[in-house]
Amino acid sequence: MEIEKVKEDFIMAQYEMSIRYAGESLENGRMPIKDLAPALLAISGALQEIQRIKEPGQPTISVDVKATKKGSFVVDLILANGSDVFTKALDLFTCKESEAFLNLVGYSSLLIGLMKIIKYKAKKEEKLDNGNTKITFEDGKSITLNDSDLKVYTSVEFRTQIKRVVTPLDEDGIDSLELYSEKTEMITINKEETSLFDVPDVKEKVIDPVINEIYLQLLNVAFEHGKWKFSDGSNQFFATIEDADFMESVSKGNQQFSTNDRLKVRMRTVQKVTINGLKSEIFIEKILEHIPGAIQLELDF
Repeated sequence: MEIEKVKEDFIMAQYEMSIRYAGESLENGRMPIKDLAPALLAISGALQEIQRIKEPGQPTISVDVKATKKGSFVVDLILANGSDVFTKALDLFTCKESEAFLNLVGYSSLLIGLMKIIKYKAKKEEKLDNGNTKITFEDGKSITLNDSDLKVYTSVEFRTQIKRVVTPLDEDGIDSLELYSEKTEMITINKEETSLFDVPDVKEKVIDPVINEIYLQLLNVAFEHGKWKFSDGSNQFFATIEDADFMESVSKGNQQFSTNDRLKVRMRTVQKVTINGLKSEIFIEKILEHIPGAIQLELDF
C-alpha cells in the first residue's frame, strides 16, 4: 500500500471552533499581530493544558488557523489530535478515531464551560460524597465538576492562558470576543469583564519545618545582608543567623573566623510550595559549638 494512499484514507481527528474579536477598530477585518498572536497561542496552550490533565498519555493536540471573515475579526481554529499516519490507521481500526474526535469536542466544551465559571464568579464550592465538586453561583445556579475538570479549573497554567486570550480587549477599539463551535455553547466576554479573568494569587503553602542538629563548615561571613554561607559537605547554601547571643558576641569582636571553621548548630529548614515550585529557607536557631580552623577568613562587608 502506498504511503500517499494511507494518508488519504486515514485522516487524524479534527474539530473546528472559532474566536471572534469585535470593535470599532476591527471593522476593516484587520487586527495587529501583536494582539492576535499571543491570544491564539494562549488558546492552544489552554487546550493543551486541558489535554495534559485529562488525557496525559495522548499525543499533544495542535491548533491551526483556518481563515478570517469580514466585518469584525473572526479566526476559525482547527483542533487536531494525532501522531504519525500509521498510528492513526491502527487507531481507526480499533475505534480510537471516534474517541479522539469526542475528546476534541470535550476539550472545546470544557474550555468554554470553565471560562463561563470564571466569568460568572463562583460563590461557593462544596465537595460531594462521590468526589465531585459542586460550584454554586450568586444567582443560585450550580454546576458539578469531576476531579480532572476541577484540576483544569484550578490550574495556574490554564488560568494564565485564558487571561491572555482576553487581553486584546484591553486595547482601544476592541470591545468584545466570542468563542464558539458547532457542538458547544457560545461565550461572549466584553471589555469591562476582562478583570474577572485575572489570575488569582496563589497562596504559598508552608510545609512543616525540619529542625536538626548538624555540623556545618563556614564559607563566608556577611554582616551586611545577614545571611552567612555554609556547606554541609554536599551542598552550599545561605542561612539566616537567629542566635542573638552569638551575633552580639560577633559584634563585640569576641568571635574570630577562619576558612576551616566548623559550627555545630541547631538548624531549621522551612519549605514552601509557591507558584514557581518548591522554595526553601534555612535558619540557624542556635550556635551550639564553634570549632576554629587555621586559615584566616576574609570578612565580606
